[in-house]
Amino acid sequence: MGIDRPTSQDVVSGAIETASETAPVAGEAITEPADSQQQAGAQSVPQSPRAEVIGGYEILPSDFSLDGQSGSSAAVSRSASGTIAVRKPVFVGNTSIGSIPINVDDDAQLYVEARQLKSLLTGQPRVSSQLASLPERGPVSFQRLRQMGIDLRYDPTLDRVNLRPN
Repeated sequence: MGIDRPTSQDVVSGAIETASETAPVAGEAITEPADSQQQAGAQSVPQSPRAEVIGGYEILPSDFSLDGQSGSSAAVSRSASGTIAVRKPVFVGNTSIGSIPINVDDDAQLYVEARQLKSLLTGQPRVSSQLASLPERGPVSFQRLRQMGIDLRYDPTLDRVNLRPN
């Protein structure tokens, strides 16, 4: 006479049934019983927003916006040609000299409006002689500015534009 032992399939099936009975539903907050929170001295944790199912995927709501709305500080606009304009502060060393719209084209090239750049950089000794060679108006690429001796560079870490010494 042998002892009836559960097979590995019985053990696995039982574990799956137990897990499915106790597992939270997708999007449902996982909480501890109130008495265990008090015993551990834990404070209640705010619940995160519920995910929405869109196209079969769970998507969390967000208030981030590139247009400067809903808590975002970036003021971004898109022209009819697809170029994106973002206003960024301009620094010489550690000193802010103002801000200027930076245009980003479909090839990720950066441009500034010549007239606005001239206005911003007037009085900067590092570039005073090069300002005369800028066109009166129109977009000028950062690459072209560097070729002209105006070393203007975007710093993604600090999210600003720096005028660097020649």
